[in-house]
Amino acid sequence: NISYEDFIWALECANSRGFSGVYEGSSFKERRLLILFTALLALLWPVAGLGSLEQSTSAAMVVAFSIIARDLFSSRISGLKRYVICPYVDMFNHKSDCYSDVSYNYFSGLLELRTGAYKKGDQVYISYGKQSNDRLLQYYGFVEENNPVDSYDFGIGILEMLLREGDALASAGLLPTDPSPAERIKKIAGILAKTPVQEPAVPGRRSLTIAADQSHVRYFRTSSQSAASQGSNESSGDTVTSSVTAILADASARRNALEDTLTEGTGTFILSKFDDVTVRTLRALLCTTQEWKAYESASDGFSLDALAVSLSDATEITIANTLRRLVRLELDSKPTSMAEDKALYNSMLSDRSSKRNYTDPSGSFSDPILAAVAFRIEKKMLLTEAISC
Repeated sequence: NISYEDFIWALECANSRGFSGVYEGSSFKERRLLILFTALLALLWPVAGLGSLEQSTSAAMVVAFSIIARDLFSSRISGLKRYVICPYVDMFNHKSDCYSDVSYNYFSGLLELRTGAYKKGDQVYISYGKQSNDRLLQYYGFVEENNPVDSYDFGIGILEMLLREGDALASAGLLPTDPSPAERIKKIAGILAKTPVQEPAVPGRRSLTIAADQSHVRYFRTSSQSAASQGSNESSGDTVTSSVTAILADASARRNALEDTLTEGTGTFILSKFDDVTVRTLRALLCTTQEWKAYESASDGFSLDALAVSLSDATEITIANTLRRLVRLELDSKPTSMAEDKALYNSMLSDRSSKRNYTDPSGSFSDPILAAVAFRIEKKMLLTEAISC
């Protein structure tokens, strides 16, 4: 007997090592044999005196068409996918800025791996897709430094965060007075509760539709628009590789600068890094009295869609500063600092490297504690980047 927990564990293990592609119905070899067999029957039918050549030819054409139509439906219309475990392929390590494509070759009936150019002696990487460090740690047991599609989930919605941090925001002079924050939050809460939104999609899971008030506050290393499509990889390999490489280079440069000193940002670029629900809610909460009245008198009513349009420069800057303040409060709430985590990580890494006869294909991250510390560092780095935006 197997328990449900063990079954889920085994399923997730297979899922983390599997590759998916369009379900092709019949392979090229199978389809060719079926059509040849149908043609043979069409020739033997009149020879055996069972019917005319016209009848057998018409029947053969119908059968051939049905074979093609079935495969077309199963591969293009039904949305079915084929999942496979590929020996050896799952042993390749992940790197976000490399080009790789594991796909099924219809004519050879084989799965093929295509990668970028490598020199002799180089390690060959593949990309596991646009996956945040949360998924990389959960499903693969490692963390990628400067992951270009990493994000920070605050774990609560924007309204809950505002209620929790309201005193700190008020003392910083960021909250309006007319209408009062309480009146505004009550109005906003009603709008969010009845507005459906799409959760960001991730590999292996379909995007979910939830009420806006159930959506968590999220910061994305890229922009909130591109992060919403995580998991889809429709662009060409060269385009994806070049854009990811540029993001990695920018993240690496920012990381080096922020490790020396943390400088708080001044512009409104940070707004593009947060989820839409958070930004639009803050527009309603922090807008001027005149802007609030304009929302209430709109012909289509006060809605989340109306909050998509940027307000005055002063209001947008207030929203940006509020986001930085919320991020700072989140970072300060951590029991350890970035410097303490880095010191612990380097100490653990040094201790492991000093052990003799250490060979492990999983590398440093075979130690779950070390991986957890690296994960903490990467998440705090995201918060640090947000403050500096």
